Amino acid sequence: MEQSSNAKAQPSSSNLTIKAAFAVLATALVLLYIGGVASQQLQPGSNSISQSQEALYEMEETMTAYSDLRCAEIAFINHGEDRGLAYMRDCENRINQHLDKLIQLLGDRADKYEMQAIKTNFNDRLMMNEQIIETRKKKGYAATSVILDSTEFRKLTNLIEGQLVDLRTREKQMQLATSETISNNNIQTLGAIWIMMTAAFLILLSMLFILNRYVVDSREAERKLAEREARMRAIVDTAPDGIVTFSDAGEIESANDAMQQMFGYSAGELIGGQIAAIMENLTLETPDKQTKSQFGEKHVVGIGEEIQGRRKDGSTFPVEAALSVLNLGDRRIYTGIVRDITARKEAEKRVSEFYSTVSHELRTPLTSIRTALGLMTSGAVGELTQKGGHLVRIAGGECDRLIRLINDILDFRKIEAGKLMLKPQLTNPQSLVDTTFQAIRGLADDAGVTLTKSIEFNEALYCDPDRIVQVLTNLISNAIKFSDKGKEVKIRVTETEKGRARFAIIDQGPGIRDDQMNKLFAKFQQLDSSDTRKKGGTGLGLAISKAIIVQHGGEVGVETSVGKGSTFWFELSPGESLPSAPDETLTLHRLRVMLVADDEKLTEPLKDLLQKSGFDLLRAATLAQAERIIEKTFPDIVLVDVELADGSGLEIIKQAGGALVTKEVPIIVLGGWNEETGRIANPVLVDVQKNPFDCTRLRKVARQAGVLNVESRVLIIEGDSARSNLLKKTIGREGFQVVDEIEQSLSAMVRELEPDIIVLDLSVSNERCFEVLAGLRQGEEQSLPLIVYTEKGLANADINKMTLGLTRHLTGTGISTDEFCESVSRLVHGIVMTTTESRQPVESPN
Repeated sequence: MEQSSNAKAQPSSSNLTIKAAFAVLATALVLLYIGGVASQQLQPGSNSISQSQEALYEMEETMTAYSDLRCAEIAFINHGEDRGLAYMRDCENRINQHLDKLIQLLGDRADKYEMQAIKTNFNDRLMMNEQIIETRKKKGYAATSVILDSTEFRKLTNLIEGQLVDLRTREKQMQLATSETISNNNIQTLGAIWIMMTAAFLILLSMLFILNRYVVDSREAERKLAEREARMRAIVDTAPDGIVTFSDAGEIESANDAMQQMFGYSAGELIGGQIAAIMENLTLETPDKQTKSQFGEKHVVGIGEEIQGRRKDGSTFPVEAALSVLNLGDRRIYTGIVRDITARKEAEKRVSEFYSTVSHELRTPLTSIRTALGLMTSGAVGELTQKGGHLVRIAGGECDRLIRLINDILDFRKIEAGKLMLKPQLTNPQSLVDTTFQAIRGLADDAGVTLTKSIEFNEALYCDPDRIVQVLTNLISNAIKFSDKGKEVKIRVTETEKGRARFAIIDQGPGIRDDQMNKLFAKFQQLDSSDTRKKGGTGLGLAISKAIIVQHGGEVGVETSVGKGSTFWFELSPGESLPSAPDETLTLHRLRVMLVADDEKLTEPLKDLLQKSGFDLLRAATLAQAERIIEKTFPDIVLVDVELADGSGLEIIKQAGGALVTKEVPIIVLGGWNEETGRIANPVLVDVQKNPFDCTRLRKVARQAGVLNVESRVLIIEGDSARSNLLKKTIGREGFQVVDEIEQSLSAMVRELEPDIIVLDLSVSNERCFEVLAGLRQGEEQSLPLIVYTEKGLANADINKMTLGLTRHLTGTGISTDEFCESVSRLVHGIVMTTTESRQPVESPN
């Protein structure tokens, strides 16, 4: 319908336009001819009159400005105010401008030279004004009045006024004469004027006709435009996403219904408001890339960027915004399409939690499978054939690989969900590198790759050591993986210009091509993702490493050269002290062990053993040094050699015994180093006690110190019978006596069986375990070592409840059977805390 009507209207409109154009053209030609003839007669007179009128106007303005100047001078002289002085300056400027204009208008006329004389006199007058201003400022009103009353000043003032009046009079007389001349010429041009009026009338009729047609066409166009706007408004108002437009100043000009409902406003309430009030941290980048229109903190929003929206009630919610800009001359209009992504975020959260749950559920049976394979490999269930052993080792390797994959997925999901919690503490690069080398050396030996290190910067770092070791392990294992046999992988720690610790892992591998650089540090990305790739991996390691470093506030990057190798690096800021942690937060506690010995054969193996076991070591070679250490940094445990340079090691009990007894610090007296067995000779644990004397504790201490030759009893409280059987076989194989769970209360069971250590799996009810352990901490069992095993980890507030004596929390399936047994052995045969105070966990979940 619209096309048909437009087709009919188009010919008539075109014809009308052509006719009107010819009429206007013909009339214009006539007017041009008549106007040309008339202008030849009227133009000289008109120009003369116009010029004369303009000159009279400038003269009147000059005289007015001169009068204003006189008034301003009097006001300034009377009051001496800066305001009056400013007005004087303004009047002087005006007079100069008008005089210059008059000189220009008069041209070659004789009056021009008189104007130049007036200009010269006025300049002299300005010099006298400067004298008046200076005198008024320095000497006051009386001295200035003398200048005003002087003959020279009055004469010059009156001369200028007279010259201006005479010039104006002559100009008026000349203008009158010119007008009479022009009047005589008007009779000759009257006929031409009548013709011009007739032509003007015809033009008017034509223009009225054209205007009428234009009005009709405009109304039709407006109607069609209104229809289009109505259709567009209907589309915008029914759109599920919010649509908003706002100016360069951030003022909202329009908002559809979805936008208003999304942010909790009624119809029209958003109009005129600020976009920053409903969309936080929004910065718009203008098309020229040079200037920015900023609303709140800097955040350049493009297509699909996530920002925070703020509702009318003040609540915030995530939105996705796509913004565009339209330039209308000097004005910019921004259009934003806003989508509420709260539901999507919740869905992502549920997906992440689902991955976490599934990962944990997969890890549970894998733990039992790996433990069973470990027992088969060790020969606990009988000797395996060569082929059977090979197959079991393959199964164990694949099981470990699957566990690593699940761990990587779980870690990355934690990162995506923002749940990767760091447990920072003070450490140093040397410790981090040494720990990593211990874990990775076997892989390097199998690959025939040499590991070297260069620690040039060893200041304290405040970081999560387990996570940083994870990053180092990942980067070094990648370097080993891509290095040929006989090559070297080096880790170098240096200090940057900003004072940060820079860890660089340098390999001699093939390097990385430029077209592959964009795959680095991206999730599920491998440089060779084909089915025939030679190197394994999940493609998550670098992405997880980057997330860990970024969460530490550090930076990560790579430098590479094809054919020469790559250098993966990351930087961490140094730390000076640990912040005080709230009561609800777990503070990692490392036992301080003071070793008092001067025999290098004894101290060296002990130092390595204690540091590897996670203790902080305090060294003293003499009794005097030991006393100074106790005064400054009180130890948790004391190891002392019998023979010292300045006396017997037993003297420390006499000299510092009071303080040690008060704090109930265990003291182990060492009998030296047995070179034949490579062990410490006859260590004796001195258990510092208060009255009344406890024979039960004496028996336990004697057994722990090796005085009583009795098998250590391990009580396993396990909810999973399959895993419980595996643990019993494994622990029993290591020479421990395993006690089965019996049908009675846990606390009564512990008191009846008198175990040396408790292994507790949290598949048993947490709340019930909390109650039992709280009761045990109040009795004789408070010093019992405890291993708590859980796959999903404990909240920080629960970790402190799940402790007895020396306690280790093992989390996840990352602990092998050998490591589990080593933990039991260490807690049973190692140094046991016997204080009556509740201790923090010694080792963090690993």
